[in-house]
Amino acid sequence: MANKIAILGSGSWGTALGSLLKGNGHPVALWDYYPQVLDYIRKNGHPKFLPNLTMTADEFQFCYDIKDALAASDYIITAIPTQNYHLLFAEIGQSLPKDTKIINCSKGIDVKTKHLIYQMFQEELQCFHKDNYAVLSGPSYAEEVVKQIPTAIVVASHNPILALEIQKLLCNSWFRVYSNGDVLGVELSGAVKNIIAIASGICDGIGYGVNTRAALITRGNAEIMRLGKAMGAKSDTFMGLAGIGDLMLTAMSDLSRNYRLGFMIGTGKKMEDALNEIGMVVEGVETVKSTKQLAKQYGIEMPIVDKVFQTLFEDLSPHHAVIELMTRDLKSE
Repeated sequence: MANKIAILGSGSWGTALGSLLKGNGHPVALWDYYPQVLDYIRKNGHPKFLPNLTMTADEFQFCYDIKDALAASDYIITAIPTQNYHLLFAEIGQSLPKDTKIINCSKGIDVKTKHLIYQMFQEELQCFHKDNYAVLSGPSYAEEVVKQIPTAIVVASHNPILALEIQKLLCNSWFRVYSNGDVLGVELSGAVKNIIAIASGICDGIGYGVNTRAALITRGNAEIMRLGKAMGAKSDTFMGLAGIGDLMLTAMSDLSRNYRLGFMIGTGKKMEDALNEIGMVVEGVETVKSTKQLAKQYGIEMPIVDKVFQTLFEDLSPHHAVIELMTRDLKSE
């Protein structure tokens, strides 16, 4: 049975999922807060950062009015930068039907409220109900999804029936989705791993080796788990695809914007110059601010997060950040 899908956010991940869903037999409508994003796809026949993905008006509905995208949609996928969600809620207004099923694909923490995205939906939309909400996360680059490279990710929802529906929507011979009930843990993992990816890129940019990277990923995951457990997440989540799986992917590949930002900073570039060169939103930059505040709120020690923050915003040199981490008081694992 075909289901109409509205994708809010027509960047790389939103369009990659749109192509996947279209291939699975579902009609897809695309909307973006910035009309020029849709203009580019219509004019060139592909998204700006995915030149190998063909998208035409014959196959996809391009919507410049969000009401047109939402009309009669069975599922709404949100795939926009986290700090733009307040703009999205203003656009949606009262247009969102009460029983619409929402699939969040963004990975970040709101810098103003320190809320995860499901918490933002709860606060901003009166019609929101947790049983109609799910988050999609895990190790998955858009560039590889459009090439139909075998990929496995996670859908988390408080509603197991909705999770199963989404599994059936997305799964095929090369794309597999596992279900999970820990919405908080999955969203937190997806957000904070971007900070560790920046740190990993910094270390590689300095010229350190795989010893350093392995230690950083392991200790970074320990920091994420400490915060997650304090906030009420389940420990198992951080050892699965949405946790260590996504962290390993993001912290080890230059397909990651966060890793690339860190790498350039590690080689001596200023953050502003590195961001301009990347040309896309790097979620970890704002997320490190939110995570540092959450760590303080919950009384959690997150030394890697602290050093990334100091490197990005307090002019601590990357080399000295590593030295300060390595010379901290001795501890047990």
